[in-house]
Amino acid sequence: MSIYVPRKTIRIPLDGIVDVSRYVPVIDSYAFQRLKHIKQLSTADYVFPGANHTRFEHSLGTLQKFNNMFLYKDSANSDLNGEEKKLVAVVALIHDDTHNAYAHLTEPIEEAIKGSSHDDRWLETIKRHYEEPLEECGFSADDLRKVVESNMGEIIWDIIGVDKLDYIQRDLYHIGLSAPDVESNIAYTIFLKNKGLCIEEKNSNIVTNFIHNWYTAHSEIYWRKSCLIVETMMRRAIWDAISNGTFELEQMPEMRDWEVNAALLRSEGRAKELFERILSRNSYKTAISFKIEGYANSERVAGKPLTVVEVSEEQANKCVVENKDFKEILDLESVLSRELSTDAIISTSPQPERLRPKDPKIYSAGRKEIMNLSDVNREFLSYQRIMPKRIWAARILVPSEDRKRVSEMPSVAKKYLDF
Repeated sequence: MSIYVPRKTIRIPLDGIVDVSRYVPVIDSYAFQRLKHIKQLSTADYVFPGANHTRFEHSLGTLQKFNNMFLYKDSANSDLNGEEKKLVAVVALIHDDTHNAYAHLTEPIEEAIKGSSHDDRWLETIKRHYEEPLEECGFSADDLRKVVESNMGEIIWDIIGVDKLDYIQRDLYHIGLSAPDVESNIAYTIFLKNKGLCIEEKNSNIVTNFIHNWYTAHSEIYWRKSCLIVETMMRRAIWDAISNGTFELEQMPEMRDWEVNAALLRSEGRAKELFERILSRNSYKTAISFKIEGYANSERVAGKPLTVVEVSEEQANKCVVENKDFKEILDLESVLSRELSTDAIISTSPQPERLRPKDPKIYSAGRKEIMNLSDVNREFLSYQRIMPKRIWAARILVPSEDRKRVSEMPSVAKKYLDF
């Protein structure tokens, strides 16, 4: 007599019911449950009240999008066998496990202290957190290595992979914009082991629409000035709290966002002051903004005491950035604070060359060859050319009471930022 095994499902926004029956031991583990307490958009909820969704929700959404793309289909859109599909599915589910509390916000700190990132410890962390749950589900950490170290990883992390399809859709939805259509991408995506992850040529316009959504998410959330200011202040608060011994970096991969908040409130000096400013909506203000020539008007001034300085694209590409030069930026801030007689914080976007969206692969079924989207769609070329210049900025942030005075000293900031 067969035994009925009840299905285990979880309902989440946008995706509805996600069947997690085969992953219950993984989902019930402490490590995965921790993701319920790490916000997907870190501090963006201080700007957008609805941006409180979590890495837990995103992980389930990523799994569901993979399932819809490949697992639930019996078609020729991939040459993955059944076992490979199951492996990619479980990687999609736990792909975000290695994030620290506050996720990407704390990565420059980890890079500055340890010279590595959460990506570098992914397999090690999976072995430590999930060895037994994975065995219960019929997998091993070494099985997952096959996905990460092969082009099957493109299915998750490519520009049109299920990770981005989920977080772009989910992030825009939770800040109050219309959730973009990603089902069309899912329907027309193919994966061939000798080609990688592609969109069929006749449906290349679908990718262009998604790149537009990608651009919207970056301009409205990830590199929005107000979001960056709060994020930068929080990063300084966490750095100072680690520096004064409130907690250690090694604790971050096990901590949850609220535990960091509690530690900051227990802290002393600048760490606590910066965090309390964030909580009371008394954030630092932009006094001086550096923008690429021809794009100064993308910085909203609106009568505020703010000076906008134009620099060349070449200068912007040489500018220090937090995810690469964090300690150098801290040293510059110390000098600037002394020269400007206030607590100055430098907030930067990545260099323009790193803001360009990756060129997705297009597969021509007729010619049996791979092209790039830029080969068949001129609109995508404009995104690559214009978007980075429009988004990029380096800003000098100061307490609001010092804003007007500092805004009249752009030459000092320009000197130390080497423009």
